[in-house]
Amino acid sequence: MPKNSSGASGESRIPEDRIETLRYAGVDLDGWLTGFDNVEDSVRHTVELIRRHPLMPRHIAVHGLVIHPRYRQTDAGCGRQCFRRHGLIGRNGNIMKKIGLFGGTFDPIHNGHLHIARAFADEIGLDAVVFLPTGGPYHKDAASASAADRLAMVELATAEDARFAVSDCDIVREGATYTFDTVQIFRQQFPSAQLWWLMGSDSLMKLHTWKKWQMLVRETNIAVAMRQGDSLHQTPRELHAWLGKSLQDGSVRILSAPMHNVSSTEIRRNLAGQGVSDGIPPAAARYIREHGLYEK
Repeated sequence: MPKNSSGASGESRIPEDRIETLRYAGVDLDGWLTGFDNVEDSVRHTVELIRRHPLMPRHIAVHGLVIHPRYRQTDAGCGRQCFRRHGLIGRNGNIMKKIGLFGGTFDPIHNGHLHIARAFADEIGLDAVVFLPTGGPYHKDAASASAADRLAMVELATAEDARFAVSDCDIVREGATYTFDTVQIFRQQFPSAQLWWLMGSDSLMKLHTWKKWQMLVRETNIAVAMRQGDSLHQTPRELHAWLGKSLQDGSVRILSAPMHNVSSTEIRRNLAGQGVSDGIPPAAARYIREHGLYEK
């Protein structure tokens, strides 16, 4: 069966200045969500307070719960904008039960990213897909956009799909960022959620080289998008036993939608040479033009 939670109890306390905002009928009710170990407990407590409030009609449902974290750096390593958009809390204050995590450089984000994210959400039945731009690009291209620009492009490109959210967890953390650490942050904040990590088949083939990979696959389910020419028969023997068992119990799923053969490197080259933005979401393309990104 897919993994729902790790049993983590949230070891670090939320500092008192980590205040979320509840918007009801356009009114901000600040300060109600402090003193809890995770977002889930905070939301449940606040929903109950709202429902019991003497000025609220008894028949109403709490509507439009919006998280606006004003986070400082925390012990968990999650920055002040970690949950930047409010896609992880549903109507009536319901916590999303199935959350997908999609990490990448997104330099720039392109239509292939959005296509596979939608397939990820559809095939797994996710309530939300959280895009996680990395802090430093993996490549050495001097023309690469800054983390702030890449984050802005991802936010613009994903704004039209209500299932998409954006986190800068991997940007604000100092030093190298590892998938295991990112998953731990989400596990602490959403302990009862079923987490899914999206990876390409090329990453699957190298999973056994990742930091704490065996602990990682106990904390999150894995969804794999196959790249053209890749096959599960190419999986290294170090992964055979785990992969066979995980495919059988459903904690690893192979998406039927393949990874689109779109290269961010080729897109950057086209932008630098010809200014061609084919394959880029229109909002991100406008941002690139307005800020002169990827020019020679």
